[in-house]
Amino acid sequence: MPEMTYAEVAQERKDTLERKSVRFATFAEHAQERSDEHWKKSDLSFIPMGQPILMGHHSQRAHENAIERSNNHSRKSIEEEEKARKWNRRSEHAENLLTKMEESKPYMSGKIADAETDIRLWERRIEKSGIFIKIYEDKGYVPDLIASACGFSPDAINSAKQDNERAKRELPQAQEKRDYWKAKLDSIGGVFDITTLKKGDVIKTVHGEFPVKSVNKKTVTVSPWMPGVPSSKMSLPACVILCKVVP
Repeated sequence: MPEMTYAEVAQERKDTLERKSVRFATFAEHAQERSDEHWKKSDLSFIPMGQPILMGHHSQRAHENAIERSNNHSRKSIEEEEKARKWNRRSEHAENLLTKMEESKPYMSGKIADAETDIRLWERRIEKSGIFIKIYEDKGYVPDLIASACGFSPDAINSAKQDNERAKRELPQAQEKRDYWKAKLDSIGGVFDITTLKKGDVIKTVHGEFPVKSVNKKTVTVSPWMPGVPSSKMSLPACVILCKVVP
């Protein structure tokens, strides 16, 4: 069976989230219906308001049973209401994640950053295991110091080869993941170009509007960001910046 592309993996993930969102919403609806039904059955309006239990009267047992049934149905109504809330939260979580996968620049930027971290990891492992393998094949052994620098024991040639093969499999997958999310991010406008900003500009972000204090390679420092606290500052990545506010 051919290996799935990352685009296929992402689509499968979205399909799963869609199914979960619908299924959990259905569970919530049914739980709410059960809660409403129990609440109706807990009704004691047929007993006059403030009517005490008449001890020794022929109505005593019926009155006590009615109260017990009402309490049981009330408890079950509350339990089902809690279940409805739980399933609604899970349905909303799946729906929110679906929205992020299609619309959230911070989410996509985070996925790109994760993939780039993996790319650097696998590139380093290919390089180090490759050095180890080459020296071993040339000399039949690897000096302790070089072996330690490569992350292997001097006689771990099989481990080095396995690590090299795995890294060569994982690297293109990480690159494919990065490219997928970069394309998704570009399709919704990409991230704001922070090189166009300077100290004193005002930017609109997902957190509000703030004056720019300084601009770095990947982030913008805004200050103040807390009302009434002049010294407060915060670093924001480009993905949360919406636009520059024109005076």
